[in-house]
Amino acid sequence: MGLSNIRVRAAGVLIGSAGVLVQRKIGDDVWALPGGGVNEGESAADALQREFCEELVSDIDVVRRLDVLENFFAYEGKICHSVEFYFLVSCDALVASGEVPRSPERDLEFAWWTPTSDLRLVPEPVVPLVLDVLRASDA
Repeated sequence: MGLSNIRVRAAGVLIGSAGVLVQRKIGDDVWALPGGGVNEGESAADALQREFCEELVSDIDVVRRLDVLENFFAYEGKICHSVEFYFLVSCDALVASGEVPRSPERDLEFAWWTPTSDLRLVPEPVVPLVLDVLRASDA
């Protein structure tokens, strides 16, 4: 397995009454916070807004940056390296319904994650970050 290029990714923590919104490629056994790659010349916050629009047909407000994490992982036979920007986001349209959103992209599915769910959230260093955001939202 060779090391691929470094990928820059932006992801959002969206809290709803049912938990934190997560996504996965259909067939994967792990879930991640919604978002995607940052294009050349694009800010991480702008990339996140674009990704939510593409994947969920929803406009979001980027509230604030939470953290930047470096991640090494294996995926589809490759060792991958990413630098990931995490933001707290809000989206009244997605949160108000309380339902699991559907994506026009057929290979993606979404769910609401909670600390007691069986869904495996990755990368693992993001779990304490999400738990801190959940605790702060309960305060």
